[in-house]
Amino acid sequence: MIILKTKDRMMLGVLAGGLAFIVQSMLDYVSYKQNISKRPYWTTAAGVWVKSNRQAKKWNGQLLGAWMTFGLNSVNGIFMVWSFTKAGLNKWPIKGIVLGSLTGGITNALLSGFANPKTVTAPYHML
Repeated sequence: MIILKTKDRMMLGVLAGGLAFIVQSMLDYVSYKQNISKRPYWTTAAGVWVKSNRQAKKWNGQLLGAWMTFGLNSVNGIFMVWSFTKAGLNKWPIKGIVLGSLTGGITNALLSGFANPKTVTAPYHML
């Protein structure tokens, strides 16, 4: 098996973000289908740019949300690669979990803060 190696940190970060995007999308789909989550992550990401929940749920809104999610994951991947090169790879699982949780939490906070109020999920007491 041939394993390609690269020294380009930017490409490595985008690749890491792409892999995170695939895993995140699969887990998000499963949690939405099992009613663990109230709305898909792509719909939330699309809600930053579109005016209504209906537009966010259409195929073009979902595509916009997917691209935005991929972009945010790529930025997070680039940050993590940069952090690993600065701090070293010793104890990388712990560093990866902490940095991934930190950047994921910041990304979710930014998405919920910038989302259009018409596309935000209502709190449980209002349902």
